[in-house]
Amino acid sequence: MLLKKFGGLLLITFLSLGLMGTIFIPTEVQAQQEDFDLLEATDLLAIIDGDEVYIQDIDEFLHTDELIMTLFQVDQEFTQVLIQSEAGQDLMNEYRKSRFPDFLTYYLLQREIERKGIELTAEKQEEIFQEHLELILVQSQRTEEEFVTMLQQQGIQSIEEYQQFFQEVNEEDMMIYLLQEELFAEITFSEEELEDYYQENKDLFFQQAGVEVSHILVEEEELAEELQARAKAGEDFAKLAEEYSIDPGAEQGKLGLVTEETQFVEPFKTEALALSAGEISAVVETQFGFHIIKAHEIVEEGSLDFSEVRDEVEILAMEEKRSSFWDEYRQELEDEVEVELKL
Repeated sequence: MLLKKFGGLLLITFLSLGLMGTIFIPTEVQAQQEDFDLLEATDLLAIIDGDEVYIQDIDEFLHTDELIMTLFQVDQEFTQVLIQSEAGQDLMNEYRKSRFPDFLTYYLLQREIERKGIELTAEKQEEIFQEHLELILVQSQRTEEEFVTMLQQQGIQSIEEYQQFFQEVNEEDMMIYLLQEELFAEITFSEEELEDYYQENKDLFFQQAGVEVSHILVEEEELAEELQARAKAGEDFAKLAEEYSIDPGAEQGKLGLVTEETQFVEPFKTEALALSAGEISAVVETQFGFHIIKAHEIVEEGSLDFSEVRDEVEILAMEEKRSSFWDEYRQELEDEVEVELKL
């Protein structure tokens, strides 16, 4: 049940792997862009605190050109009407107006970054990318080699090439992340505040009843029977697991806590939950092979003590506070700005 923090608090959303395809612009649309001034780049969008902002600024934020290309691939006739007619331009402007609040937030954050003199160094880019990569590997449950294979299927040949692509696409978002880091640096909690958070959210730290177990997994039933006998005779279970087990995810055979809700296969889970502390199971067959299971501690149902979950309490309290602080900060920026929308 314990929470794990696989990366820093990233309130911004980085590039989705599903959006890594190259966009090819048909020649017909390129010509129509020139003939009909698709983006109306020089038209005034708004005046923000006395500064003029143009259609091209929000279109860059919204990737409007990519939207038009996608529409063209789906319905050429509709796209031609959209970019050639007054009604089509009115529709585009309604879309821009609907997204203007998002653009305004982004504009104000970029202005704050410039005002504070925040710079994105090569070292920071590397740090953010490595954190992103670690998070991707954990969430996708892939090794780095498997991730590279997936990238190659999408036309990216290496981690280094992906990193370059990632940094180019996400440069401005990484700047926002650095702004967050600067703002969040002042957020701290005393031990008393953390204990108060724990008491107020005790239900988050509830532990189900279960059994702490280790196992040895092998492919041959005969070998499993031999190892089960040796373990029952008193040989060190962890050493046997380290030498013979084919489960790479269980160091020295350790699997952690098994409960009724743990996503382990049957009959492995049933056998594990039936064991007493220190007991070694009979050989259990699953689709993965043959297991010998050893029970360690029997865990009772109930709330974990603060001392057991102190780090998890701090992570949750910090994330909650940062999220609230970030929302308030953005709202203050928007409350203080003077905006005259021209669309």
